[in-house]
Amino acid sequence: MAVVLSQVLLSGCGESAGGARTGFRPELRQSEVRVVLLRVGPRTSSTSQPTFQVTYGVEVPATGAFSDLGFKGNDEIALLVRGKPIPLPGGFSSSAMGFGELSSRGELRKPTLQEGKAMIFEDITFPALQIDAGHLDLRIQFSWRGTPLRFDFEDVPVGYRNAGEER
Repeated sequence: MAVVLSQVLLSGCGESAGGARTGFRPELRQSEVRVVLLRVGPRTSSTSQPTFQVTYGVEVPATGAFSDLGFKGNDEIALLVRGKPIPLPGGFSSSAMGFGELSSRGELRKPTLQEGKAMIFEDITFPALQIDAGHLDLRIQFSWRGTPLRFDFEDVPVGYRNAGEER
């Protein structure tokens, strides 16, 4: 049975303190680390059950690249509507891989890597979750070289798929 979240986003999502819309940005940076959203939206699983999927890339300096990167399981990602976390009754499954291993790579465009950088992709699936909202906020957390990092993507369109990068 699918869990359906049906909320209309009237305020609070992607707004500044003054109430003006800040606009969706599919790429955020903190120091040497860049996170690029590739997909945020519903998918049909192999069992024809509705699922919700988030796919993103994490770009870090190639030297020490992924050995210095740490994901924390249940704290790695949060989906929020009007600042409130969406309950995930089925939890989620996550896997990290190269772009070529993504099952949906044919539908996505690979981000262009910056010189001297490497990128790993996270594919996160929320089973039996269907979100009936036009936008949501997405929080991604992990550590880089022992420093906790948090990337807050605001006003993300549900059904977003990257379209402006090179293959």
